[in-house]
Amino acid sequence: MKKLTLDDKGVIKLLSDLTEHASKRGIMFQMLLHMLSDDQINTLFNYLHRDYDIKNKFRLFNINDKVVFKPSKYEFSNMNMDIMQDKSLISHGYMSGKIISSPDYGSEFNPTYYRMTIEVPVLDDDNNIVMDTMDVDTLNLEFMTENQKRYFRHIWE
Repeated sequence: MKKLTLDDKGVIKLLSDLTEHASKRGIMFQMLLHMLSDDQINTLFNYLHRDYDIKNKFRLFNINDKVVFKPSKYEFSNMNMDIMQDKSLISHGYMSGKIISSPDYGSEFNPTYYRMTIEVPVLDDDNNIVMDTMDVDTLNLEFMTENQKRYFRHIWE
């Protein structure tokens, strides 16, 4: 295997192409993330965040951030989606949640970890809204839009 070396500009170009079109090239971006250790990912994002001002293009999550995600069919196969929609727990296939931690082995929150532990409103056996926690891939999380904040207001205020 031939070893390639890239200068800083080459690395930034490669990563900007991958992150700029992450929705189109999600597989490539995920492959890159899985090849790197947690420390390497943390270092890389901190380096880009500090030295190349990617703050405007990429924002890291924090504890208590309100997010939305599309749950997998497996995770919610035992819940009645119609009742969840009636109670405004789902909007256009998205559920809401609040980030409470990162499930890594460290004691501090790691905003670059590949999964986040979030608090999610779900239904209990009597169809009452209760809070549950679950781990969701960070790449599947999105910050809530203003419309989503209004729609899910009854849960998070």
